[in-house]
Amino acid sequence: MQKKKIIAVLAAAALYLTPLTSHIRPLASVSVSASAETISDIPQDYLTACDWVWKNRIETERSCEAWSTIYDQIIAGNGTLQYILIWQSYEPITLAQRQKLPQMLEEAINKWNDCLVGYDDWPIDHVNVKVVGYAVLDESCILDRQPDEKVYTQTTTSWLHDDMVSSGMGNSSVPTIQPAEPTDLSRYVHWNNKKWNYNGSYDNRYDMYLHGIKGMINMGGYGYHYGQILSDQSVLGLIDGTTTQHILLHEMGHGFGFPDYYGGEGESDGFPPGGFPGGKGSIMMAGSCSYINTFDKYFARYTWSKLKNEAGRFDLKNVQPAASTAEFTDKITAINIQQNGYSAITFENNGTYRFPVSGYFDSTDKDLSFYEVGDTVSISFTYDKSDMLIKNIDHIQLISYDPIKGTLISKVSVIDTDYYNSWGIDTYLQKGDVLFGDRTADRCAVTELPDSLIGAEAVLTPCDAKSSSKEQAAVTANKDITLYVGLDSRVTNVPSWLGSFTKTSQTVKTSNNVTFLLYSKKVNAGESVKLGANGQSAGCMNYIVLASAAANTSISDIYPEITDVAYSEQYHQIRFTWKPVDGASNYGIAVYLAGKWRIQTQNISASATSYTTPKNLTAGKTYKVAIAARVNGKWDTANAIKNAVTVTIK
Repeated sequence: MQKKKIIAVLAAAALYLTPLTSHIRPLASVSVSASAETISDIPQDYLTACDWVWKNRIETERSCEAWSTIYDQIIAGNGTLQYILIWQSYEPITLAQRQKLPQMLEEAINKWNDCLVGYDDWPIDHVNVKVVGYAVLDESCILDRQPDEKVYTQTTTSWLHDDMVSSGMGNSSVPTIQPAEPTDLSRYVHWNNKKWNYNGSYDNRYDMYLHGIKGMINMGGYGYHYGQILSDQSVLGLIDGTTTQHILLHEMGHGFGFPDYYGGEGESDGFPPGGFPGGKGSIMMAGSCSYINTFDKYFARYTWSKLKNEAGRFDLKNVQPAASTAEFTDKITAINIQQNGYSAITFENNGTYRFPVSGYFDSTDKDLSFYEVGDTVSISFTYDKSDMLIKNIDHIQLISYDPIKGTLISKVSVIDTDYYNSWGIDTYLQKGDVLFGDRTADRCAVTELPDSLIGAEAVLTPCDAKSSSKEQAAVTANKDITLYVGLDSRVTNVPSWLGSFTKTSQTVKTSNNVTFLLYSKKVNAGESVKLGANGQSAGCMNYIVLASAAANTSISDIYPEITDVAYSEQYHQIRFTWKPVDGASNYGIAVYLAGKWRIQTQNISASATSYTTPKNLTAGKTYKVAIAARVNGKWDTANAIKNAVTVTIK
């Protein structure tokens, strides 16, 4: 979140406990221009400043002497950092927040790692972060605990309590006890013991902790090789994206060995004579910069070059990074959504990956649970090769979805692919619905509809395709139907391809005061009809397409009748209750999103008569939800959608 002014208190590790309050410049999106490939490529003014800091601060304070810096941790872990969360608080942490935690930490640490990529044999392009445990005061704070989550409940006296209260870094509500670390698994504790086995495997270790403390000031922090210490509210804010990362980045800087610059120019605890090159200060100097700037980047590189040359410190020849990247265009052949834990997605030519369904994705265009079998997507992402877990999605775009079909229409074959993504199906049309795949209800919704066409199936056409002179698509009937094409009344010349249709007296009207004149045609099951050009590109909308069942076509009316919709404002979730359907083998839930009905689950037991959504849905967001029953091996989706309910998250 960008703010005009941020009050920040930045404190260092146990070596640097003096609190400081000052104004920080506004956050900005910065592209750091440093491009040195070796230490000799660092510009002279930056190199002079780096030399001074190294000699007068790093060597004097010995902050990089121990082989436990984040440089050491990243390389020893083959590009993976393993964290535990120490939760010296009684605030609850939801499953969704815990799933977002490693991604938040990963985003932050890679802002530092990006400074090193491509420089002086630095071997890691992307750092993978895992959270491998939780040390807590109260186990009940871990909401919806999963079977594979490790929780430590032993406590000890808080080593920071008295200092925090006396220094103003915290108030009297700071707990006098804190969760005890499982130190037998701590790399920081055992870094110099090469024979330490971490309860049987180096993979059991944790490299650092993130420590959240109740009562600590929200704009303060501590940091060193062991990890970062922040207030519990800051940690939650970082997870939820409501708190900026500059304090966390500062404390991570201490993990690399970088000092605070509390003193004045050239002083023993200060900054280089002449100031920092570039005039932007440093993220390690409270009040001068809120992002990793050019000096910080060069100094991260400079420090690596210094440490790299220490005999025996790094085994660069045997580094095998766990994080990898993938980029491809492929069709989704399977997707298994798990509301808790991790879901799985399989691509036709690129295998199977895991992902958190309610984790780090902040919008539907990066939420894999939004997609379904048959969708072809262009995607690039970072993943952990050890367990194929997707860590971050850089880009994803829907290329096509196959098939576009409904209940009465078995297939929509798009011919003019310029508008492919704007085609869709609404299997139960009613007032308030949209008729175009590229228009929203606030721009163009149905206001008047013939009674005989309430519940008709609508092929959502792209309104913008009115400017195309090409054939647009072909629709294939799944049953004997009457196919309707509605032509904007402002179109002066009826397209020739409508010659086989009969003009009716019926009309459809929309909220933007457009009247569509309906033309009809009987179409037999299996028969296809091509939809041509609109015939007019200006002063009108594209045509609409509807289908209704022929008089001799029956549709079953087996559907679960929804009897109650209950809302939880505390957890932002909804529970649906319905009447049981005789003979149902299972029930399914579908949600209408982006012009398509999307299956959320279809494995609800036949004995169940209710379904509760995941927690922490977006408050204020409105959904259309349908509940269907599977009877004698068939789903009655038409009547389920006919009886769909509209809900708004509270």
